[in-house]
Amino acid sequence: MPTITGSISDHGAVICVLVEVPTLRRELLQRHQMTIPTAISVRALIDTGSHVTGFAREIFTALELTPFGRTPLRTPSTKPGEPFYADQYEATLCFVSGTDRHPFPTVRVIASDDFQRGDEVEAIVGRDILNRCNFQYLGVAGRFELYF
Repeated sequence: MPTITGSISDHGAVICVLVEVPTLRRELLQRHQMTIPTAISVRALIDTGSHVTGFAREIFTALELTPFGRTPLRTPSTKPGEPFYADQYEATLCFVSGTDRHPFPTVRVIASDDFQRGDEVEAIVGRDILNRCNFQYLGVAGRFELYF
């Protein structure tokens, strides 16, 4: 089972994730002999409190992706009955362990204005992806392990 291990930083458990165009779009671009945008490496915080995975909006712009819809979100600061709406995108995500790449093809993720490209953390990986993995947060040891 591939594993990503790391030290817990001031930001938490941060991993690198590759973000790519979704599978169907990739196939369409290939069929029409069009350029496929290069995968983008993003520093993402593992967030067990979030049910969705989200990236800085610039990631989607760089991949030439457009939202297919909007999804309601609730946070501790949203008022009851007044959710925040986030743009929703389809993308392929890849975790990398050594030379192994583990794709999560065509997942639904959101754009978040809380992150900027180039920040220490540019994204969050939520339970929508973590539900397909095992995650250990070893707080006393200052380390984490992600198995997928």
